[in-house]
Amino acid sequence: MGVSDDHILENNLYIYSFNNTVNMVDDLGQWPKWIENAVKVGVGIVAIGIGVGVSAVSGGSATPVLVTSLKIALASTAVGATTSAGVSAIKHRTSTGSWKGAGNAALSGAIDGAANGFMWGGISTGGAFSVIASTGAQVREIGRLKPTNKKGKGYYGIKYDIKKPNGNYTTKSFELHSPHSCGPHNRWHWQQNTWNNKTGTISSKKSKHWTLWGKEF
Repeated sequence: MGVSDDHILENNLYIYSFNNTVNMVDDLGQWPKWIENAVKVGVGIVAIGIGVGVSAVSGGSATPVLVTSLKIALASTAVGATTSAGVSAIKHRTSTGSWKGAGNAALSGAIDGAANGFMWGGISTGGAFSVIASTGAQVREIGRLKPTNKKGKGYYGIKYDIKKPNGNYTTKSFELHSPHSCGPHNRWHWQQNTWNNKTGTISSKKSKHWTLWGKEF
């Protein structure tokens, strides 16, 4: 509605958040929040679909790619929801000076965080599978990867061989890691490892790490 309109009653006064301001929030005054989150989930689904499709076209099996992608995306969803819920509750307490209403703020933050987590999880796994398939890399294993020189049950990801200029192959993996160890590793992150196929070990010196949102550290 323009400020110069003379006939205010000719305008729709109830268009904000589809006239449902109790259940919907629209920070920009254009679309309800749930539409933005639905789009994010859609982006994650499309990214996973692309990764599965490219893998299938290049001769790989679509089912394990899909299962692993969904597991990683759902793990990222849980992390995003938990983190955002806590941040939103604390932010509400800081801005209002009271914990009253912090539960609703946490719920709203959890929904937003879950959508963000699924989107970035889908983009990361879909992108990884697409790049691996399109570069002609040979997939060795998909699922939970456990090196012999590390404790625990391992992490979900994909292990693949990349051909070097001299004709030999290097085995690498792309995985979603939960918080472990200390320092920058003490948070959810993506990790690329280089493997020794004779011993089943990985080299920590050759590993690369990214945050869930794609920033290398």
